[in-house]
Amino acid sequence: MAKGVELVEYREPQGAEPTGRPVSHLEDWRGRPPRDMGYDDDRLFRDVYDDQDDDFDEYGRRVGPSTLGKLTVLVMMDDQVVDVMRRPVQGTGYECAALELGRGKPAEPVRVTPPPQPEPPRHERELAWLARLVGGHEALAALDTDQLPDEPLDLSGVRGELRERVQVISERADDVAERLFGDEVRTACRRLLVRAVGAEPGLLREVSRDEIVPAAVVWAVAKGNDLVGSGRQMPASAIHALCGLKSAPTERGKAFAHAVAGPTGTGFDQWRHHSAADVLELGAADLLTWTFRRHLVVLRDLAEAERLRAAG
Repeated sequence: MAKGVELVEYREPQGAEPTGRPVSHLEDWRGRPPRDMGYDDDRLFRDVYDDQDDDFDEYGRRVGPSTLGKLTVLVMMDDQVVDVMRRPVQGTGYECAALELGRGKPAEPVRVTPPPQPEPPRHERELAWLARLVGGHEALAALDTDQLPDEPLDLSGVRGELRERVQVISERADDVAERLFGDEVRTACRRLLVRAVGAEPGLLREVSRDEIVPAAVVWAVAKGNDLVGSGRQMPASAIHALCGLKSAPTERGKAFAHAVAGPTGTGFDQWRHHSAADVLELGAADLLTWTFRRHLVVLRDLAEAERLRAAG
């Protein structure tokens, strides 16, 4: 059957005189009989418009391909399919149905996914992670294993109206740090507290929340030195329990570390060494205990040796 051709069954009215019109006839979708087609023509079930894929307007003018696509027409006799036809949706009255089904929408642009970035060598990833822990590659190269000194609280970098509060917070943190970890962690807590508040005074915007700050500072320093957690020197719950809190102030602790170390997730962070310790980045070597720095020195030397071997 020709594309765009509809089979119409015609019946004579009862009692009417014969008109000589055939019992059935073929009309194309523009209401015109097909060209030179008889009932015995072998083109009866062939599409005579195979070369006409364009759409036409109501006046029969070709308007080009339609974005609505085509529809399928089934011709049935006595519950049997005798023909299947394909024709453009445009001009059939089913345009709204086609639009509701999502046809006619502009094609979405093809998104080209760039190839994945090649993974840097293992020694580069290791050195990048170590550098973030201690404050840069220069600090990593000069890293030593001397103990942190027992130094007093220095409030020179804190705004005047906050110094009294920082003093009280530091005294509470000193007691917790010394009882759980010792003098080095106490010094690191003092340094982290004044540097964080000096960089972001908004950390102490609520006086009612000051009771959480000592535990947050001690937790941040302990987490940054790999001292708390599963299989570590101390469970994290020991800190907030000693401070009289019901839960660990991890988010506040991360906020203090962020104020000093800056944002993470840049550079080689996506290639972070998978076997690295789950520590909080404090971004300064003078906030790390000598025992933790000793481990970092060993890792640094191993990575440097691997880099030299790779360079040949």
